[in-house]
Amino acid sequence: MTAARSNKDRILQISRWLAVTFPTPYPTMVRCVKKIAAERGSSPMHKKMGDDGYCVSEGQKIIIRIAVRRGVTRALLIDAIIHEWAHAVLMDEDSDKIGRHDDAWGIMYARIYHRFIDDGGYRASEGY
Repeated sequence: MTAARSNKDRILQISRWLAVTFPTPYPTMVRCVKKIAAERGSSPMHKKMGDDGYCVSEGQKIIIRIAVRRGVTRALLIDAIIHEWAHAVLMDEDSDKIGRHDDAWGIMYARIYHRFIDDGGYRASEGY
């Protein structure tokens, strides 16, 4: 097992583990970016900082963006990738479902979080 040196490396490592453990219906690409623009109507602070993660379907592929910026803790980044991966797992041809935080999303988020935190995923993912 190799310890990830940077937050970006760790997020990519976790995403490879997630792809095996919680497959998505379409190929999924994770990109680490510096900033994700906040949605309209967000608070001034949120606009300044931006979103932590974003998931979108582009045809029959899924792109997840995670904002790896200075001052953000690794724990927050891990939460962001788990949050966005839960959206990606539930993706289907009905793309208006993306971004919803309904019961199905909450259950999937909890399953992923539990497997990662409580069932050894944190350590297992270090090998990816």
